[in-house]
Amino acid sequence: MSIFILCVSIVSAQHQSKEERQSHRKQKKEFFQSLSESQKNKLKDLKELKIRHRKEFKQTFTKEQLSIVNNEDLSRKGKRKALKPTFNERQKKMKKGHREQMKIEREKFKSTLNEEQLKLFEEFHKRKEMKK
Repeated sequence: MSIFILCVSIVSAQHQSKEERQSHRKQKKEFFQSLSESQKNKLKDLKELKIRHRKEFKQTFTKEQLSIVNNEDLSRKGKRKALKPTFNERQKKMKKGHREQMKIEREKFKSTLNEEQLKLFEEFHKRKEMKK
């Protein structure tokens, strides 16, 4: 009986999770459709900056750090946890500088949003933070 209840709760959780993802995708699509061309360009620039920062940071990795990144046995969270203590001072400063620059650019983008757009954007951002 307890196995049955466990199975039902797992299936229910998976179904609920699927519905949440679908709802999230729909909200995200509506958010992007509500943006003006200049807002879309600014968001695109933010994504490109994030990719550039990630690439620059990865170029500073040692062989040890690269082996952690390429370890398929580790989850994304596990990789982050294993990498963090291996960062040298230069990498820590670079990471901090990138984080500060992204925060400034994100605030500039947020200043272009109306109330409804801002509410949606912050909701998406909160979800990302919760995943970390």
